[in-house]
Amino acid sequence: MLQQNKGIPAYLDQKELPWQALSDAVVIQAVKDFRAFTRMLRRLQSKAARDHALSEEEQACLRARMDYYRGQLREIRAFFRSDHFSLYSDADGRMILCRLEREMR
Repeated sequence: MLQQNKGIPAYLDQKELPWQALSDAVVIQAVKDFRAFTRMLRRLQSKAARDHALSEEEQACLRARMDYYRGQLREIRAFFRSDHFSLYSDADGRMILCRLEREMR
């Protein structure tokens, strides 16, 4: 019988632990990034909407930053929707994405 050590599931053997930890970390980081990028994009959009006194250069910089965060969010969404996600987790990536988008409304 496998013993359970310090919160380590009994079904994982010592060879699988590092890989499982890495897989979990990738998914957790994607969730954290999604939340952070969504918040930053909202802040930038709010700034663009309320701050009409920005110079052309400042507006261009603001648009470039918003485009960057939109691109990052597109990549994270694609990751959660991809078949590749199943290599990292048995969870339903589309369901996680749906919950994140609902949470960030």
